[in-house]
Amino acid sequence: RMATGVLMFRKLFTHEEHGSHVLRLFPFRNQARTLFVSAHLKLHARLFVDTMTTLVANLHDLEKVERDLRSLGKRHLTYGVVLPEHFTLMGDALIATLDESDAVTLDKDERDAWIETWGFIAKEMQRGRSWFCHADGSSSCQGVVK
Repeated sequence: RMATGVLMFRKLFTHEEHGSHVLRLFPFRNQARTLFVSAHLKLHARLFVDTMTTLVANLHDLEKVERDLRSLGKRHLTYGVVLPEHFTLMGDALIATLDESDAVTLDKDERDAWIETWGFIAKEMQRGRSWFCHADGSSSCQGVVK
Protein backbone atom coordinates (compact mmCIF):
# COMPACT_ATOMS: atom_id res chain seq x y z
CA ARG A 1 0.00 0.00 0.00
CA MET A 2 2.78 2.42 0.84
CA ALA A 3 4.54 1.59 -2.44
CA THR A 4 1.38 2.47 -4.36
CA GLY A 5 1.16 5.79 -2.51
CA VAL A 6 4.83 6.58 -3.19
CA LEU A 7 4.32 5.81 -6.88
CA MET A 8 1.33 8.13 -6.96
CA PHE A 9 3.27 10.98 -5.32
CA ARG A 10 6.17 10.34 -7.73
CA LYS A 11 3.72 10.89 -10.59
CA LEU A 12 2.37 14.02 -8.90
CA PHE A 13 5.79 15.55 -8.17
CA THR A 14 7.29 14.73 -11.55
CA HIS A 15 4.36 16.15 -13.54
CA GLU A 16 6.06 18.00 -16.38
CA GLU A 17 4.15 21.25 -16.03
CA HIS A 18 3.05 21.44 -12.37
CA GLY A 19 5.17 18.99 -10.36
CA SER A 20 7.59 21.47 -8.83
CA HIS A 21 4.75 23.83 -7.87
CA VAL A 22 2.81 21.06 -6.13
CA LEU A 23 5.91 19.77 -4.33
CA ARG A 24 6.29 23.17 -2.65
CA LEU A 25 3.08 22.47 -0.70
CA PHE A 26 4.69 19.57 1.19
CA PRO A 27 6.91 19.81 4.28
CA PHE A 28 9.46 17.37 2.81
CA ARG A 29 9.98 19.56 -0.29
CA ASN A 30 13.64 20.23 0.57
CA GLN A 31 14.61 16.57 0.42
CA ALA A 32 15.01 16.54 -3.37
CA ARG A 33 17.91 14.11 -3.44
CA THR A 34 16.22 11.57 -1.16
CA LEU A 35 12.59 12.51 -1.73
CA PHE A 36 11.27 9.17 -2.95
CA VAL A 37 12.93 7.20 -0.15
CA SER A 38 12.15 9.80 2.51
CA ALA A 39 10.39 8.57 5.65
CA HIS A 40 8.18 11.69 5.51
CA LEU A 41 7.03 10.94 1.96
CA LYS A 42 6.46 7.27 2.80
CA LEU A 43 4.36 8.26 5.81
CA HIS A 44 2.31 10.70 3.75
CA ALA A 45 1.85 8.10 1.02
CA ARG A 46 0.64 5.53 3.56
CA LEU A 47 -1.73 8.06 5.13
CA PHE A 48 -3.16 8.90 1.70
CA VAL A 49 -3.74 5.25 0.80
CA ASP A 50 -5.19 4.49 4.25
CA THR A 51 -7.52 7.48 3.99
CA MET A 52 -8.69 6.44 0.53
CA THR A 53 -9.25 2.88 1.75
CA THR A 54 -11.30 4.11 4.71
CA LEU A 55 -13.35 6.50 2.59
CA VAL A 56 -14.20 3.84 0.01
CA ALA A 57 -15.05 1.33 2.74
CA ASN A 58 -17.45 3.85 4.30
CA LEU A 59 -19.28 4.95 1.16
CA HIS A 60 -22.37 3.21 2.57
CA ASP A 61 -22.52 6.09 5.11
CA LEU A 62 -22.36 9.02 2.72
CA GLU A 63 -23.10 11.66 5.35
CA LYS A 64 -20.10 10.56 7.45
CA VAL A 65 -17.85 10.46 4.39
CA GLU A 66 -18.98 13.96 3.37
CA ARG A 67 -18.27 15.30 6.88
CA ASP A 68 -14.87 13.62 6.95
CA LEU A 69 -13.96 14.95 3.50
CA ARG A 70 -15.04 18.49 4.36
CA SER A 71 -12.93 18.36 7.51
CA LEU A 72 -10.01 17.03 5.49
CA GLY A 73 -10.47 19.84 2.97
CA LYS A 74 -10.43 22.43 5.73
CA ARG A 75 -7.23 20.92 7.14
CA HIS A 76 -5.59 20.92 3.70
CA LEU A 77 -6.34 24.62 3.36
CA THR A 78 -3.82 25.22 6.16
CA TYR A 79 -1.23 23.36 4.05
CA GLY A 80 -1.77 25.70 1.09
CA VAL A 81 -4.00 23.39 -0.95
CA VAL A 82 -6.24 26.19 -2.18
CA LEU A 83 -6.66 25.75 -5.91
CA PRO A 84 -9.03 23.37 -7.68
CA GLU A 85 -6.06 22.42 -9.90
CA HIS A 86 -4.37 20.84 -6.87
CA PHE A 87 -7.22 18.33 -6.68
CA THR A 88 -7.20 17.76 -10.44
CA LEU A 89 -3.48 16.98 -10.43
CA MET A 90 -3.85 14.61 -7.48
CA GLY A 91 -6.74 12.85 -9.18
CA ASP A 92 -4.75 12.51 -12.40
CA ALA A 93 -1.83 11.02 -10.45
CA LEU A 94 -4.15 8.60 -8.66
CA ILE A 95 -5.78 7.36 -11.87
CA ALA A 96 -2.41 7.07 -13.65
CA THR A 97 -1.10 5.03 -10.72
CA LEU A 98 -4.09 2.72 -10.79
CA ASP A 99 -3.71 2.36 -14.57
CA GLU A 100 -0.08 1.27 -14.20
CA SER A 101 -0.38 -0.77 -11.03
CA ASP A 102 0.66 -4.42 -11.08
CA ALA A 103 -1.52 -5.01 -8.02
CA VAL A 104 -4.76 -3.76 -9.61
CA THR A 105 -6.23 -4.24 -13.05
CA LEU A 106 -9.17 -1.95 -13.73
CA ASP A 107 -11.66 -2.50 -16.48
CA LYS A 108 -13.29 0.57 -18.08
CA ASP A 109 -16.25 0.61 -15.65
CA GLU A 110 -13.97 0.35 -12.60
CA ARG A 111 -11.69 3.08 -13.94
CA ASP A 112 -14.71 5.31 -14.57
CA ALA A 113 -15.93 4.58 -11.03
CA TRP A 114 -12.56 5.67 -9.61
CA ILE A 115 -12.67 8.86 -11.66
CA GLU A 116 -16.19 9.56 -10.38
CA THR A 117 -15.16 8.72 -6.80
CA TRP A 118 -12.18 11.08 -6.97
CA GLY A 119 -14.45 13.80 -8.36
CA PHE A 120 -16.75 13.34 -5.37
CA ILE A 121 -13.78 13.42 -2.96
CA ALA A 122 -12.37 16.57 -4.53
CA LYS A 123 -15.76 18.30 -4.56
CA GLU A 124 -16.45 17.57 -0.89
CA MET A 125 -12.94 18.59 0.21
CA GLN A 126 -13.36 21.86 -1.66
CA ARG A 127 -16.74 22.39 0.00
CA GLY A 128 -15.03 22.06 3.38
CA ARG A 129 -12.50 24.66 2.34
CA SER A 130 -15.26 26.90 1.01
CA TRP A 131 -17.18 26.78 4.27
CA PHE A 132 -14.03 27.57 6.23
CA CYS A 133 -12.97 30.36 3.88
CA HIS A 134 -16.33 32.09 3.98
CA ALA A 135 -17.45 31.36 7.55
CA ASP A 136 -16.56 34.90 8.59
CA GLY A 137 -18.29 36.41 5.56
CA SER A 138 -15.01 37.21 3.83
CA SER A 139 -13.70 35.96 0.53
CA SER A 140 -10.14 35.41 1.74
CA CYS A 141 -9.63 32.07 -0.03
CA GLN A 142 -9.21 31.94 -3.79
CA GLY A 143 -10.42 29.21 -6.09
CA VAL A 144 -12.81 27.46 -3.72
CA VAL A 145 -15.87 25.63 -4.94
CA LYS A 146 -19.16 26.56 -3.29
